[in-house]
Amino acid sequence: MEKGKKRTNYPCDGCSLRRVRCHLQGSSPPCNECRKRSVECTFIRIPRKRGPKGPRSSTTHKVVNYQEQIRQNRSGLPLPARGPTQSPRSPSTPGVENESDTQQRPLEVYIEYLDKFRDHLTCVWPVVNVESLKSRISGSPVDDNAWALAGAICATVIVQLRLSQLRLSKQHSLVSDDRNIAESFAHHAQLSHNLSNQHHQSTYYKEDTTESLLTAFFLHVYFANTERIRLATMYLHEAIAQVHLQSLHRPETLVSLEEEQRELLLRIFWLVFVTERTFCVQNCFPPCLKPIQTFPLSEFHIRGVGEVDASFQLLAQLFTLLDDNIIVAADRGGVLPDSSTADNLYSALSAMAKQDFSTLAPKIPETQRVNVLMTGNWIHILWWQFALSHYQMSSRMDDAMLSMLKPAKVAHETMRLLGSVSQQAIRTHGYGLELKVFRIADALIDILACNTWLSSSLQPGCNSMLLGARDVLHSLQKALLLIGGPESLFHKKLMLVMAESQLAVPDVKALTLCEEEECVDDS
Repeated sequence: MEKGKKRTNYPCDGCSLRRVRCHLQGSSPPCNECRKRSVECTFIRIPRKRGPKGPRSSTTHKVVNYQEQIRQNRSGLPLPARGPTQSPRSPSTPGVENESDTQQRPLEVYIEYLDKFRDHLTCVWPVVNVESLKSRISGSPVDDNAWALAGAICATVIVQLRLSQLRLSKQHSLVSDDRNIAESFAHHAQLSHNLSNQHHQSTYYKEDTTESLLTAFFLHVYFANTERIRLATMYLHEAIAQVHLQSLHRPETLVSLEEEQRELLLRIFWLVFVTERTFCVQNCFPPCLKPIQTFPLSEFHIRGVGEVDASFQLLAQLFTLLDDNIIVAADRGGVLPDSSTADNLYSALSAMAKQDFSTLAPKIPETQRVNVLMTGNWIHILWWQFALSHYQMSSRMDDAMLSMLKPAKVAHETMRLLGSVSQQAIRTHGYGLELKVFRIADALIDILACNTWLSSSLQPGCNSMLLGARDVLHSLQKALLLIGGPESLFHKKLMLVMAESQLAVPDVKALTLCEEEECVDDS
């Protein structure tokens, strides 16, 4: 600094506006900058205190009002009237389509849908102690972790069991109680989840909980079912991050835990693993989680949750066959594997093809039987698509691994399975089963487009369920309608592909399913 220049603690009005340093020549104005520009050098502006200005009364008032709103919502009491300026701003919750319909539901409604989860979906996701969760939300209106998990589960119950109705009401802008209630559950699950995360971010240490992991998991399921892929991806990645933070991918770290807690965490790991594999196949995403060698014990009873049968481990083992190469096989920009990798896949899937599920299937409950057998059929189709680029295919139908006509056989087996179970067992699996049926039908279209003689032929020894391949395709289309309704993107895409391939299906036999029944007993 030149001799005689003095830097002031507070700049003059001109230097403050221009955001430059203010130097006085001596002890009185004008400063050097104002002198250069021939402008008046003034100190009219009142200097403000630097740094935080302390809590604002208006912000404190909004926080108090918002906390009171949460307490009254959760207790089921009517809210006091608020003017436009009194409504507190809630944390950002992306994905909610109409926040005017997302008023939080009374406790009794949460209890109703949690009971439906216990009765119909515990067999699909055996990781939630419903009675304990009901007790927590009944006893504490400010337990954000419990309320977030409860809301995510309730939203998933509706969209999993009422998928076709929700899509239809959305497309035609109909008033749908189910859709509004599901959106409300998801909205407030996000709110509570965000509040819990914000609370923990303000502390030096956060203990990661299974509630937080499962909340992200069920929000993923909800947004995947409602075809909001960006949000579904975000919550799936959050669930996977929680798996890694809690070291569930390292079973040796679970040895010191009590057996019941260890079994629960193993179930959670494999459910996230299976869900990620399904989602990545549909969207050609590379998976993050790697399989581990430890599986939950069959028939081990967890208090309040129950036990899993042999189908759980079998399903997990099936999904370990879906390595990165098969998952991104549909991505033409993917890197081709070397020959040794392809041969390893061939050996593993060949062993699966030789496994006889006929003795195990009758021992598995109907809902799990659909999941396991459909997953096996779906994996065969994914392998077939992969093998087309890596092996010399065979024209023999009895070649279990390399038959060009494999999709026709898989499609017949799929329709035999779907024709032997109830509609409730089919609908219960929602988006996941919808994806598998679509991929099987899509592969069958490829075969029909290249082999027109299949459209009218019957396989040797077939029964009434094994119709011609074109009839089976039509039945798969009907199955997609049953699961996802006419507004299903999978169904629309299948119809488009059928039209492009000129595969209209007039006057064919409809799929023979069990007697019509309600998906969920609302009584």
